[in-house]
Amino acid sequence: MAKILEFPAPKSTGDTPDYTGRMLTLNPEKALKFQCGGFVLGPKHMCDVVGPRAQMAQIRRALEAEILIDITDADKGIKTKYSTLSGVEKSDTGQKAYVGPKQMFRDLGLAAFQDISEKDLELDELVCVMTDDVEEQQRIEAKIKESKPLLVLPPGMDNPDKYMLKL
Repeated sequence: MAKILEFPAPKSTGDTPDYTGRMLTLNPEKALKFQCGGFVLGPKHMCDVVGPRAQMAQIRRALEAEILIDITDADKGIKTKYSTLSGVEKSDTGQKAYVGPKQMFRDLGLAAFQDISEKDLELDELVCVMTDDVEEQQRIEAKIKESKPLLVLPPGMDNPDKYMLKL
């Protein structure tokens, strides 16, 4: 049985930026495939997040040659020689997604969960609930606050709103 030894990724030098965590896509006007150590893009896999073991110098050269496009902050849009993709407007809709077992939402009095059989409730499946109705959302939040805490946070992390998904 072979053992795989992982060596630490080389630190980037001062002149080469670290692209770890950045979302890069392939510019099909310039190339159909890009490959360097630790990072590969092609026709079936057009974008990916750069890992810590990728060769940053080659990625920098590909970005400068516009073979790769950094779309991490794509809210400003993407522009190539022959096409332009406008950015997506970001706005807070005020909607929240609530994740929990079916029984919890039935106990909260949501109409969609009142007709569920006891057999289905025993499965203890997690479901995600969202509503467009502002009044129903306020009612759900009020009932959640008065019920037992649904999210138990480790010591030192006292803000449950930080862990609530906002859409």
